[in-house]
Amino acid sequence: MSGRLGFSSRLRSLLQQGKLDEARGLIRGFSPEVLKEEILRLPPRSGLALCSILRPAQLSGLIESLSRRERQKLLSSAAIPELRGLFMSLPESMLPELFSALPSRQGHQLADKLPKNIQKILEPENTWPEDSVGYIMSTGGVILSPKDTVADALEKIRRDAPGKDQVYHCFVNDGERFLGTAALEDMVLAAPNTTVEQLTEEDCHAVAPETDRAEAARIMSRYDVQVLPVVKDGRLLGSLPFDDVLDVMEDENTEFFHHTGGLYGDNDEGSLWGETLRRFPCLLLCLVTGVLTTGIIENYESLLSQVMALSFFVPLLIDTGGNVSGQVSVLIIRAMGLGSLPGRMFWKVLLRELVTGVILGGAMAALAALRSVLLGTGSGVTFVVGISMICVVMLSNMLGAIIPFIVKKTGFDPALISGPLLATINDVVGLALYFSVASFIL
Repeated sequence: MSGRLGFSSRLRSLLQQGKLDEARGLIRGFSPEVLKEEILRLPPRSGLALCSILRPAQLSGLIESLSRRERQKLLSSAAIPELRGLFMSLPESMLPELFSALPSRQGHQLADKLPKNIQKILEPENTWPEDSVGYIMSTGGVILSPKDTVADALEKIRRDAPGKDQVYHCFVNDGERFLGTAALEDMVLAAPNTTVEQLTEEDCHAVAPETDRAEAARIMSRYDVQVLPVVKDGRLLGSLPFDDVLDVMEDENTEFFHHTGGLYGDNDEGSLWGETLRRFPCLLLCLVTGVLTTGIIENYESLLSQVMALSFFVPLLIDTGGNVSGQVSVLIIRAMGLGSLPGRMFWKVLLRELVTGVILGGAMAALAALRSVLLGTGSGVTFVVGISMICVVMLSNMLGAIIPFIVKKTGFDPALISGPLLATINDVVGLALYFSVASFIL
């Protein structure tokens, strides 16, 4: 026994140190049964390293001998390149069953890195859109009958649980009809002869497979649940665990910040050409803005030559308008993302932002007029700056509130306008408004 423990310790040490050739020699000739005993003793990363040094026949025998739960434990900490190497080493007939043991998100990432012929084997055509719950849902889970006792249910959980992330809530089916969920903590605390039906929660916030995954994330956050059943026509199709929802929220936040910074398209990390293409549209938009603003200034060249002091306040007005619209657009888009601002509230939001724009515009106009007085530009320019500041702040506030609704109505992501596009509109409109007021008054 001590010799066997010494062998296991030696094997673990070699794998952790990366001495794969020595480890290969140590296990040469071992049967799948012995290899299975050893791999179950190893941490997941060392287990994957062991798989990488096995001959194809040995690896196939080992993987085939593992239960679904043991396969999940082995794959739990694997990086995508490691999984790719494992899948490329196994016979095609074994791949679908092994692939089903992966969480949905990890499975999608792996499939993208595999050859097309293997992708066809692993992923049959998905009928759900990529941004839907059906596309990312997991199909595993423990299914209980309402007539099961708690003792029977706990035994089923020990036998059938695909992984600890899907144990906390089990699904209750009466034949093909989905009834609700039963919490593990309730079953642990209940008497052994209590039936699952007595512990079933019918109001479990089930979602349809067509539901947008961002909406599912909001539901899970709002009601503080750990899993969302995916149900269609009364039948349970799968579930959405909380760890997949965390990935969805991370993706949504990343996309929002990319759009805010003027980065569009897929994040093609490591590709110089891809990163350049993502950043170019924003810079092109800035160039268009510069052309338009210089055109406006050129149109009022005679006015500026007569009243040079007007040029002092161009940056002040443009920056203020851009900041005001940026603030309100972020608030509106955030509220839309949380689902607390439906389209029917458009007029209420518009009225509120109109009043807010008047208050902010008045305060900023007073400060801008004071600056004009201190510079000694004269009463005419001071009056123009004050009136223009009120108009620019009000208009910018309204644009920041209106445009997200318009963009959402057309079917696009409102976050697309929260950065350079909205700033472009504000710069052009604000500058034109400023010179129009100046030419009318002066």
